[in-house]
Amino acid sequence: MKNFRPRTMLEYVRMLWRRKLIIVLFSVAIMIAAYNSLRLVRNVYEASALVAISIQTSEERSAVDVQVASVNQHLLSRANLEPIIRRYRLYNNKDENVDSAIEALRKDVKVETKVRDYYPQFPISFTITYKNNDPVIAMQVTNDLISYFNNSNDRLEKQNADEANALDGVINELEERLKQINKQRAATEALTGNLSTVKAQRTSLLFAIENLNDKEFSLNQHIAQQKRQITEQEKITKALPSDSIEATRSSAYGVLLTEKARLEAQLKEQRSQYTEKNQKVIQTQAQLTEINKQLIEMGEKRSQAGIESLSPEMRELRGLQRELASLETDLELVQREVRRKQQALALLPDVDVSMADVASSGITNNVMPGEKVKDAEGTEEYNLLFNRYSNLLEKRDSFRRLESKKGEGNLGLFQIVDKATLPTTPVGPNRGKLLAIAIAMALGVAIMAALVIEAPRLLTIQDENDIEYLLGTPVVGLIPETLTATESRRNRKLLLVRLMGILLLAVVTVPAFSLLLKKVQIFQLLAK
Repeated sequence: MKNFRPRTMLEYVRMLWRRKLIIVLFSVAIMIAAYNSLRLVRNVYEASALVAISIQTSEERSAVDVQVASVNQHLLSRANLEPIIRRYRLYNNKDENVDSAIEALRKDVKVETKVRDYYPQFPISFTITYKNNDPVIAMQVTNDLISYFNNSNDRLEKQNADEANALDGVINELEERLKQINKQRAATEALTGNLSTVKAQRTSLLFAIENLNDKEFSLNQHIAQQKRQITEQEKITKALPSDSIEATRSSAYGVLLTEKARLEAQLKEQRSQYTEKNQKVIQTQAQLTEINKQLIEMGEKRSQAGIESLSPEMRELRGLQRELASLETDLELVQREVRRKQQALALLPDVDVSMADVASSGITNNVMPGEKVKDAEGTEEYNLLFNRYSNLLEKRDSFRRLESKKGEGNLGLFQIVDKATLPTTPVGPNRGKLLAIAIAMALGVAIMAALVIEAPRLLTIQDENDIEYLLGTPVVGLIPETLTATESRRNRKLLLVRLMGILLLAVVTVPAFSLLLKKVQIFQLLAK
C-alpha cells in the first residue's frame, strides 16, 4: 500500500498558507540581504567620441581605403591598449594578468564604422564608446583612444611623402627609358625621312599648351576680379544687422554647392577623355545626381524654415562665392591638363617645330600623344613601360593631392569632430530589473523553505482523506483529539520554541545570504 497520497493544488496552497509566517520571515530576510548586495553594484557610465574621415575623390579613395583598414586594426592592438591599462590601472592590472585586462578592454571598447548611405559607399566616420564605473576614467580612456588618430595622421603624412618620393625616382627612370626609345624611334625615322608623325604630334601638343596657357591666364584674371567683388560685397553684408546674417547661414548647403561645382568640372574633363560608358564617368554622374537630390531636399527644408527670405545682398554674395569656387576648380583642371601635356611632350623626340606650324594647327587632339606613339611603336617593351608609367603617375598624383590638402589647412585624413565629454547620467545597471529578480529570488527561497519544513507531514496521517486513501474505505466516524492540561502546556511551549528557532534562523539568514551573494556576485554579473 502506498503511504504517500497525491495532493491537489488547493491542498498545496493551504499547506503554504499554514507556513505563511515562515514565508514572510524568510522573504524579508532574503530581501534585506539582496538589497545590501544591490547597493554594492556600481553605476556604469559611457563616454563616446566621433572621428570623421575626410571625403576623398574616387582617385584618392583607392589609396585611402588601405590606410583606414590599417588604422582600424591597430586601434585595438596590444601596443596601443597596454599603456592605457597601466596608466589608469584598469581591471586591477598586474603584470601577470595584463593579457586578461587587454581582452576585457577590447570587449568594453566599441568601434562603430558609419558607411555613406548612397553610391559609392565607403566609410565616413568612426564612433568610439567605452564604459566604466568611473565617469572620469571613461572620458579619459576614450580621449586617449581617439588621440591615436592624430598620431595616425602624422604617420600617414610621412608615409605618403616617402612613397611619393620613391615613386618619383621610379617615374624618372621610366621617363628616361621612354625618351631613349623615342630617340631611337626618331633616329630610325630620320634615316627613312619620315618625321611627319612626330612633328604633327609635337605641333598638336604645343598648340594645346598655348591654348591652355591662354585659358589659365583668363581664369586667373576672372578669379582676381571675382575676389575683389566678393570683398566689396562682404563689406556691404557686414553692414547688415547681425541677426539677419545668422539666420541665413547654412554651411552644409554651401559645401554641397561647392562639391557640385567640382563634380561638374570633373565630369566635363572626364567626358573629354572617356566615353559615357566608362566607369569613372558613370561614378561621377551618380555622385552628381545624389548631390542634386540632397540640394533639392535641403532647399525644401530651408524654405519651410523661412530661410528663403534672404536679403538681396546675401543672395549676391552667395552667387559670387559659388562662381569663385567654380572658377578655382576650372583653374585647377586646366593646370593639371597643362602638366599632363608637358609630360607627354617631354616623352616625344626632339624635332624642330616652327611657330607657324603651331599657329596654323587648329585641330585639338583628344587622344593622348603617348598613346599615338605607343600604337605607332607597336613594341612590347614600349607598351609595358608606358602602362607602368601611367599607373605610377596616377598613384603619385593621388599622394601629392593628399599632401596638398594637408598644406591647405586640412587636419588630415582623420578629423576628431567630437571629443569625449564627462558623462553625467549612468547607462546601467537597470536597478528596477535587478530589484524584480531579487524579489522573485526571495519568494522562491522562502517557498522552498516552507516546502522543506512541510515535507515530513506528507508521509504521515493528517486528516480523514489520508485515512480513506490508506484504508481504501470511507471513514464512518472520527474521534476528536483530546489533550490533558499538561500536554497542552507542553505543546504551547514547543510551539513557542519552534517560533523562536524560526525567527533566529531568519535573522541568521541575513548575513549568511549577504556573504553568499557577495561571493557569487550574481547581481554584478546580471548588471553587465
